[in-house]
Amino acid sequence: MNELINNETEYGHLPMISMKEVAKIIGVKTVEAATTWARENNIEIHKMCKKSMVFQIEVDKTIDILYAKGLMKKHPTTWIEKYQAIAKDTQVSQQVIEELSGLTWNLPTTRVILKNESDKKLLEQLTK
Repeated sequence: MNELINNETEYGHLPMISMKEVAKIIGVKTVEAATTWARENNIEIHKMCKKSMVFQIEVDKTIDILYAKGLMKKHPTTWIEKYQAIAKDTQVSQQVIEELSGLTWNLPTTRVILKNESDKKLLEQLTK
């Protein structure tokens, strides 16, 4: 069944970590703060032997998504290559890329100067 090894539990082949370990990873002092962070990021918390546990891959993926979104904003065309170059875990990086590949950041490239009322109406139609 499940074996407890240094605060890590193997469930099938996916390691689980305690909320205390999550708190260390994300840099908060309390288990309550780590629990709040996990809930805000839609990470499912599992009760095992009266201990709150999460899958480590979900924590890693959530942290990597935050970093990858920053790369997307700075480097919209090359963020995947830049992210893969620094990613430590290929399984996590594949999930992050899959989740974020549908997102696009529409940054304005030109400034529009409206000359008359018809330009204003046209701009409103295009930005709806």
